[in-house]
Amino acid sequence: DAAAGGPGQGWFRIVTSPNQARSVIEQGKLAVVLGIEMDNLFNCKFEEADPASGKCTAESVRAFVDEYWAQGVRHIFPVHNFDNAFGSPATWQDAIHAGNRGVEGRWWDAEDCPGTAYGFKLNDGFGTSLFNLIMSLFGFDIAEVPAPHSGDASCNKRGLTPLGRVLIDQLMARGMVIDIDHMSNRAIDEMLTIAESVEPGYPVVASHVQFFALNQESIRHERMRTRAQLERIRDVGGMIAAMLKDDVQDTDNIGRKFNVPYGTTVADDCRHSTKTWAQMYQYAVDVMGGPVAFGSDFNGVAGQVGPRPGSEGCGCDPGRG
Repeated sequence: DAAAGGPGQGWFRIVTSPNQARSVIEQGKLAVVLGIEMDNLFNCKFEEADPASGKCTAESVRAFVDEYWAQGVRHIFPVHNFDNAFGSPATWQDAIHAGNRGVEGRWWDAEDCPGTAYGFKLNDGFGTSLFNLIMSLFGFDIAEVPAPHSGDASCNKRGLTPLGRVLIDQLMARGMVIDIDHMSNRAIDEMLTIAESVEPGYPVVASHVQFFALNQESIRHERMRTRAQLERIRDVGGMIAAMLKDDVQDTDNIGRKFNVPYGTTVADDCRHSTKTWAQMYQYAVDVMGGPVAFGSDFNGVAGQVGPRPGSEGCGCDPGRG
């Protein structure tokens, strides 16, 4: 503001309504919406889903939503990586499973994923040495090792809690942006059913999407959005953002090819790069039938689009592809 001539004159503008956003954009400035993405929204942890605890109740959740609305917050993730008082997350990394045990005091509850096309299996090969390393990195002193899921692929068996439904009702009453990314499949299904139950539908958001159909079955997990989920988001007037990375860039599979190519406009000859992302973006636009955003998840320390040229180009593959 100071560099642009005074209060309200700068390029970076925080907005709290659609009309404000339109006005700022028409001036060629950046419209910024304040949001909250954290594991325990309002510090409501899993064990505090019991109203008898007195901390996170229907009444206190209404007060929290009022408080943050007054501070200008308009974008909320009810669920992030851990079980909390509002619902449960997608299972997609053993390290986050360990974090759930350390922070929430419990392991995720796993069930067989729907259908047969999922591949991620919780605690697959999760030996004591690996477990101890992960727990030491988190600073937790926990003795037991989680039991592996006995099925072929693991998804979270929990969805929204009763308190989560109170939160959703409060967010919808104020017209806030509800972000369903990170929710378990069950929680997403319940959230979309709520969004579909009103007329017109309530437009939810998925702000940093990886695509189930564009990854090989061996690595597919419920953090990836299926086509059916995308279509339901589309049909309630919602919006998605295609994430600016290949899913394996944050894993020990980096440099290996697990993406499934899409379309013929951009060649599938440079993994982890803008070429891979362009195919993801084309798929998203084709399914959503309208505008699709860019989802960097930069503050989440996620991997970003990799280089095409140089020694690290195309996933460090000198032969490309």
